Amino acid sequence: MKFPFDSSRSLLALQLMGLAWFTGFCGGPTTAQGSQQTSEDATEILGRRSAIQLGNHEPEWVRVASETQVYEQPSKTSTVIEIFAEPIDLEILERQGAWVRIQFRGWLGWLVPDGEAAGANRGVPLQYTPDEERLLRARSILDDDIEATRLGPFELFTDVNDAKLLERLSEVATKLPDAYKQRFGLDPGAKATEVIVLFSRHEDYVRFESGEPDIAGTGTRGYTGRGISVLSVGDDEVDSTTEILVHELTHILNRRVFGMNSPAWVEEGLADDLAYCKVSPDGRLRLGTLGGVTSRNMTSDVSGRYRIDFEITGGRSMLANLLSRWGDAQRPSLVELLEMPWIEFIQPEVRSLHYAESAFLVRYLFDSKKAAYGQSLHEYLQALATSGMPQGETLWSYTDEDPEKVESAYFKWLRKTATANGL
Repeated sequence: MKFPFDSSRSLLALQLMGLAWFTGFCGGPTTAQGSQQTSEDATEILGRRSAIQLGNHEPEWVRVASETQVYEQPSKTSTVIEIFAEPIDLEILERQGAWVRIQFRGWLGWLVPDGEAAGANRGVPLQYTPDEERLLRARSILDDDIEATRLGPFELFTDVNDAKLLERLSEVATKLPDAYKQRFGLDPGAKATEVIVLFSRHEDYVRFESGEPDIAGTGTRGYTGRGISVLSVGDDEVDSTTEILVHELTHILNRRVFGMNSPAWVEEGLADDLAYCKVSPDGRLRLGTLGGVTSRNMTSDVSGRYRIDFEITGGRSMLANLLSRWGDAQRPSLVELLEMPWIEFIQPEVRSLHYAESAFLVRYLFDSKKAAYGQSLHEYLQALATSGMPQGETLWSYTDEDPEKVESAYFKWLRKTATANGL
């Protein structure tokens, strides 16, 4: 995804644009505001006016104890977005009664310095309530008389009248948390506080997208952020819509498990790994399988000559595209991919490439003849979920392998997988 940016904006603005991105085939950013700035000094961040003081000032710091909970708003009824695993010193950006506002790894939150700790174990899964303003915007595009229904465990607002399609999607949404737990070894919980908005017409989704400054005009297929997923029925109703829904709901589950800690390759790699799967008639994901189809269309021109066109969809198309671009200068090495900041990862011209490389890396680690690779990934994800990852620590700390060696084996596995799937 490409964000509007000019050199006059602060580095913090760049961090917020990159690290607040967590969702969707392009996804759901978050925005943040403070209060130490006059209207003359205000700078727009993500399309909204920032109240972070950009001028010179004497910083005030606070020592935060381990297990301190960080909230989205200065209220314990708002969403918990982080729980610190160890003591840390943070700069205070704003005070509001007993609450202080802090910045950590590019995002903003509120905490009470001497407030209640979370206890010895992190409160996973975290619960996210819908952003009422964004939900109201999405609902306003639907007809006024649309009432809430259910899509599996989620509340649903939709103008789709295809009962069979909705039943199929509901089955997938119901079974997805168990598939997530089985695949990644992490429990996202079954109780849902999040809301889904499903448009029957893609042009209505485009209208919603155009009102979101962070994704306007970027051609996203779905959006997830702050407790709401928004998508539309795809061209190929059942398969395409199921794929998009799985991707978006996986972002919801990621958010419950990781909070805002997951790096770009994990966030999108896990979402696409599940989205690429074939789905059984009862709505269960067949983990590790490759969905999509390869179809042939034969046509003839006026001279009577025949031409055969191939169309590849779903995960099969993403694998074929990744292999075709393996030697492309834009394809990052695995080391670069795993360390890539959000702002680079989501650029429109390379976004799909990064998504596919991340998703198939997840699959390779699980499918490798070296069983230790899959175990290493599980351990890495567990550490990410329970404590947050120390700055600079990556998957390589857990695999104990030379990244170049892994990359060579990964490429061979990609070619073998493509051959096995007739690509």
